[in-house]
Amino acid sequence: MSNKETKASLKAAREAIRKKEYKEALRHCKDVLKQDKNNYHALVFVGVAAAELDQPEQAQAAYRRAAEAEPEQLLAWQGLCGFYEKLNRPDQRQELSDVYSRLMKLCQSDNSKWQEVAVKQGDLLTRLGDVRKAVEVWREIIVAKETDGNDNVAEYWVKIIDLVSQQKLLAPDDMDLLKQAYSTVIKSSAITKEDHRKYYEGYIRLLLENHLESRCKIEALCRDMASTHPDSTFPLQALCLMGLEDDSVSEAALESCTKLQALDPDSSAAQLLQGFHLLHKEPVKARQLLQAGVTSRADCVHGWLHLARVQVKLHSYMGAVESARQGLKLLEKQKSLSSSDMVQKQLTLLLGEALTGSRTPDNLTEALHLYKQQAEKDSSCQQTVQGLCQAYIRLGDLDKAEELCAEALRTDATQHAMVALQGLVFSMQDKHQEAEEQLKKAIDLNSEVAQYHFWLGQLYWNMGEETRKDKAKCMTSLLKAAKLDPYHSDTFLYLGHYYRDVTRDMQRAKRCYQKAFDLDPSSDEAGAAFGDACIALGEGGVGLKLYVSVTSKASAGTAKWAWLRLGLYQLKHGEGTQSVKSLQATLRADPKDPHCWECLAEAYLSRGGYTAALKAFTKAAELNPEATYSLYQVAAIKQVLGQFPDAIAEYKIILEKDSAYMPALKGLGETYLAQAKEALHEYLNGRAVDSSQSAIQALAKGVSVRADLSCLWKLLGDACTLVHPISADLVTLQVPGALLGKGKDITENQLVGKRDVLTLGGRCYGRALRLAEDCSSLWHDLGLSYFYQSQEGDDKETCKALVEKATQALKKAVTLESGNNKHWTALGVVTASKEADNPELSQHAFIKSIQAEPNNAEAWTNLGALYLKYDQVELAHQAFKVAQSLNPSYVASWIGQALVAETIGHEEAMDLFRHTTELGTHLEGGIGYANWVCATLQDTTNRNSDVYKYNIVQMGAVSAASLALSKYTDRVHSNPTAYNMLGLLLEHQGLTKGAEKAFSSAAQLLSETDDRDKLNKVLCNHGRVLCVGGRFEEAVTQYKTVTPLVEFRDVCGLAHALYRAGKLEESYGTYEQAFQLALSDTDKSCVLAAMAMVAYKFDDVERAKTLLFRGSQLQPPSIHGLQALCALGLTNGDVTLASAALAEQLKQGDDPHFLPDVSFLTACLHAAQGDNMAARNAILKNIHKYPSETKLWELLATFTLQQQPQHATAAHAAAQVPPALTAPPTCDQALSVSLGKLAAGVHTRDRRTDGLVAAQKAVHLYPGHLTSWLVLTAAVYASNVVSKVKGQGTYREGADLSCARVITALLERPAQTESCPRVQQWTSLQTVSSLIGLGRLEEAKNVCNKQSAPSPSISTLSAMADIAVKVTAGQPVDSVEQLRTAVLTQPTAMAWQVLSAMYQTQGMVVAAEMCYRQSLQVATSPQGKTVALLRLAYLALMMVQAKGADVERWKSLVLEATNEALKMDPWCTTAQLLQGALYFSINNIKQSKKTLERLLFRTSSGEDLTVSVARLYLLKILLAKDDALKISELLKTAEEQEDPLFERLKQLAGSNS
Repeated sequence: MSNKETKASLKAAREAIRKKEYKEALRHCKDVLKQDKNNYHALVFVGVAAAELDQPEQAQAAYRRAAEAEPEQLLAWQGLCGFYEKLNRPDQRQELSDVYSRLMKLCQSDNSKWQEVAVKQGDLLTRLGDVRKAVEVWREIIVAKETDGNDNVAEYWVKIIDLVSQQKLLAPDDMDLLKQAYSTVIKSSAITKEDHRKYYEGYIRLLLENHLESRCKIEALCRDMASTHPDSTFPLQALCLMGLEDDSVSEAALESCTKLQALDPDSSAAQLLQGFHLLHKEPVKARQLLQAGVTSRADCVHGWLHLARVQVKLHSYMGAVESARQGLKLLEKQKSLSSSDMVQKQLTLLLGEALTGSRTPDNLTEALHLYKQQAEKDSSCQQTVQGLCQAYIRLGDLDKAEELCAEALRTDATQHAMVALQGLVFSMQDKHQEAEEQLKKAIDLNSEVAQYHFWLGQLYWNMGEETRKDKAKCMTSLLKAAKLDPYHSDTFLYLGHYYRDVTRDMQRAKRCYQKAFDLDPSSDEAGAAFGDACIALGEGGVGLKLYVSVTSKASAGTAKWAWLRLGLYQLKHGEGTQSVKSLQATLRADPKDPHCWECLAEAYLSRGGYTAALKAFTKAAELNPEATYSLYQVAAIKQVLGQFPDAIAEYKIILEKDSAYMPALKGLGETYLAQAKEALHEYLNGRAVDSSQSAIQALAKGVSVRADLSCLWKLLGDACTLVHPISADLVTLQVPGALLGKGKDITENQLVGKRDVLTLGGRCYGRALRLAEDCSSLWHDLGLSYFYQSQEGDDKETCKALVEKATQALKKAVTLESGNNKHWTALGVVTASKEADNPELSQHAFIKSIQAEPNNAEAWTNLGALYLKYDQVELAHQAFKVAQSLNPSYVASWIGQALVAETIGHEEAMDLFRHTTELGTHLEGGIGYANWVCATLQDTTNRNSDVYKYNIVQMGAVSAASLALSKYTDRVHSNPTAYNMLGLLLEHQGLTKGAEKAFSSAAQLLSETDDRDKLNKVLCNHGRVLCVGGRFEEAVTQYKTVTPLVEFRDVCGLAHALYRAGKLEESYGTYEQAFQLALSDTDKSCVLAAMAMVAYKFDDVERAKTLLFRGSQLQPPSIHGLQALCALGLTNGDVTLASAALAEQLKQGDDPHFLPDVSFLTACLHAAQGDNMAARNAILKNIHKYPSETKLWELLATFTLQQQPQHATAAHAAAQVPPALTAPPTCDQALSVSLGKLAAGVHTRDRRTDGLVAAQKAVHLYPGHLTSWLVLTAAVYASNVVSKVKGQGTYREGADLSCARVITALLERPAQTESCPRVQQWTSLQTVSSLIGLGRLEEAKNVCNKQSAPSPSISTLSAMADIAVKVTAGQPVDSVEQLRTAVLTQPTAMAWQVLSAMYQTQGMVVAAEMCYRQSLQVATSPQGKTVALLRLAYLALMMVQAKGADVERWKSLVLEATNEALKMDPWCTTAQLLQGALYFSINNIKQSKKTLERLLFRTSSGEDLTVSVARLYLLKILLAKDDALKISELLKTAEEQEDPLFERLKQLAGSNS
């Protein structure tokens, strides 16, 4: 394209742009740019067209290319400038600023264009925040305008002000620039009045804050502004604030303040200046104004300074501390403040003075430190020295204070402040004379200082009563101090003390205290004194208002005095809950004050919070161990709470400190008495007697100290009378001789019985009545005492006289207090007795009691008993019914109803008596219920009835009745019938020792009477129980004491006792006598069975068989006789006889009592015929018929373990059923479970299923049972073997040996020695085995040698021990033959296996093999054979793995032995493992893998060690095949089943990965 064409295209493009045909323009421009890519005009036109077509990136690129092509040309820069301005994007502002800078350079020749661009640049830089460059641009503009002669530049100075004033930190140049800008602006007439005011304020503020001008010039500017802008408050505020910096307020400042208040009444600056002006004239108002001022203007240092001054003047020291600190903080921030050093010193001294005046230890320490720092800066400052001295005085360092005073006075003796401080030091050192002289001297030097007068008045007050009462001294000084300084709280406080203690003018004292408290609300002493004065004047409402006001404003942990007094006020007026809250707040303030704890405890007590009160009193006693009152209250509360042992201990602690402390003596007696009552209620008779004894001793000590206290004599009478329900043979007390009236010293005690104790109780009541003769309760107690005495007397006349006295005493009580229902009830009881026999008066008394108290179940019950005594059954029933309705839990009313039911023969009598035992313990209810239970048990015909099952079985009647009778006989020792019934009930429960004791007591009581029939019955009962308890000779003696012995059952009992005593001939003869007395064929059949038993004992089997045949012919035959006949046939091998006897027994029907025995005999019969499966099925058949019969399950478990031990798992399952049906399990059930688990090999880590745990439970349930310990010993031994083999669990070293020793001790008991030779032998064997296992070989040999007739097993172990001893000692072993000889003597399977193990240790493998074969031959049980086979297979496997000679023979031996074992037990995992290990050893990997997998598939338990070893072999096979999937599955299964070798498996898998 030629130059001409280019111009034509550019012209066309310009024309297209003018016509807004921008695309056409772009086309022309592109044509040009194809030929000249840097064509300036084409690029500019592209930028214009692209911008209009909304293609900003293309437009910007075109403008940039054009500007780069010809940078000195304006057109591209102007286009780019317009482009950026049009887009107005924040991210392009910096680029726009660069364009403006370029344009300013290009337009320097054109001043108007330059200024236009510069203004835009200035605004843009302002928006960008580039203050420095923006200011430079504005200043350039100002210079350019001024050069052109244009003075209208104020707007640009304003822009500079707005920019620079926004900076936080201004450099000196910036301040000068601002100062010039403000000066220029406020002189310009081009700005508005509002702006002029704004910038004038800024100008003055700049000068004030940066001290750029003198104060005079600034004040002139403020006045000028105030005149220019009369409605502006700023200049007036500035003038007021500057006035605060002067020593006093000038007239000009006051005038400005007045103007300011007119414009703004709430101006803080005006408040501050006015407060400063009134500081010395009206300090209270000044404080208010200054506080209001600094609240609004917290940045005014001088405001805080003046506020601190006025607060110190008003003695508001804590406020002054805060104000001074605020001022110092501001001063730190405003270091440019003029005269800051002087202000800082003033604030520091004020802070020190305020800290010293606050008197708190921390503040005093801080003040001392502050003064020391100030003294280091300026040691000549007298104010600092005075403050330091005063700080030392407040801190108690009088020596340093005295030294400072002396040093200061040596320099200038006329320093009145130091003279006064020295007097104060002398005063605190109790140098009153010197102190008085110095204080008077200080007053002479300056009599206008109120503090000196106060110190002098305080000195006079502390000097004693004489100076206190001297008006010219104490009172005059205090009045002068109050006149000079009416704001000093302590002055009015001491004036209040003076009026209160000297003039006794409580009203004036109250006003002084009120003034003191108003002046200083933080003064605890003033507040407390004011409140106490109000209370003393009877103005409780004022005091309460004071306390509430203080506490409502107090923060937590403060105002202790107010909270304490508020709490005590509330406590006094019955507001217990509020009192507790107040006293708790008191303790927050001072948790170490024991008195506050005591007050809080009293508040808790007032609202019944005994536990909380106990804790509070305990805390008070801990804080002040010498406080007897707290200790006493702790004991008293424990007494109330029923913690009698603890209360007694607390009372004794008090009496150790003060043995004559009467409240403690009385409390101790009351506590013992309460303890005795509680024991009496619980029928703990011995404890009740002991507690009564202790109560008498304590109260006797009390009456020896204070015999004039009727309460002590009353308590002493109660302690003596309390034992009246207890049997006389249980009551023997030691009573001080002085109480018995025998002239003995109180420390000399005499033993007295129940009658004398009751007499002493009556005398004590009489002594109490001498001191309080009009006390009705004492007459009541005296009457009952006489009545109880009459119950113990033997002489009827004496008893009648005592009852008469009781009646008169109770009548006196009724006369004194006729409205007391208890007096009437007691009178009715006494007059209803057989000695008084006055039913009319008794009825009248009970009715009066009911009238006095309608809700009176006791009186109604007694009235009912009176009616019942005289056969008025209907009236008795109605009275008892009312009593029940009034108090359904009153036992006596239910007993009355039961007696009514018994009288009329009602069927609910037994239920009613039972209900009385459920409600509580009562003698009549207990013996009544026991009588009904015994009567029901005596009737053997109704055992299957629903009534019997409910009344006896379901309701637990036997145990409940025996418990009730036990309590009855513990208290009443004179009723043989009760003892006999108790014996019968205990015998029914199998408690033979208790039953024997009860029958013995009954026999002893009856032997003193003429009732031979009852005695005979008791003697027979006694003999029967003795026989059950194994005391056969004594039983025979008891039976022979019965005369005449003619009852069938009794004769049978004697015959049985003779049999058990070994007197067989006499027993047989007695049974013959019983046979003659038998009335029924059943009895005769039973007697014949018993005679057969005796005959069998004679070894006369034929006679026994004949007698049993005779018995079986009678109808109905004796079941026991048939069982005996069956057993006789089984033992003699006569299956026919056994079958016939069993068939005859089955004809009698399924009796649940004999069902287990029949099942057992049936199983034995099948077993005798060699059919164990049929025997087991016979038991299972009955279980299917009676699945809840626990005896059948026990029989199944026992039979399986004995006859089919290979089915131990089934036995284990059967043994677990009975404990689930009965709780707790019986001894046989517990042992069956333990044996089942042991036989089944259940040795797990789960405590619910472990065999050892089951054995432990059996021992815990039945610790005296020999078999329990035998099973536990076996379980411990088995557990140790398992833990040793598995390498996990707990190895209980020596535990089995300890159990064996317990068994030995049990065997030494007389009852065990006659029938336990096998147990003794087993125990010895276990002991020797345990000792060998523990390595105690010598002890093992000694045990073997001690055996009188050692068994073959013992001999074998002895030989083993001998060999082990020699091996341990390093001696040659020559005892293998000795062991072999012992084995040949009695060749048992175990002995041959032990010998084989010994041969293996000697390397004699073939000999070991032969021993195992011998063991196999002599083994009798399948288990024994299996063990021998497995050991033989293991020996052969070891030889195969050793790869020695004759490997093929050993391999064949392994397979042969394991196959035989699997024939005997197809589930034998050990045999399968041995086969798998064999195949692995001979590299038959396929067969080994197949065998091991089959073993793992068939066995799911992770507890079997064979499974773990099988996994180990299988893992090795899988690792060799690199089967990662199966390896992962195997490890996962091992972890899930908690394989004991899991860690080893994981390690092996990891090492081969």
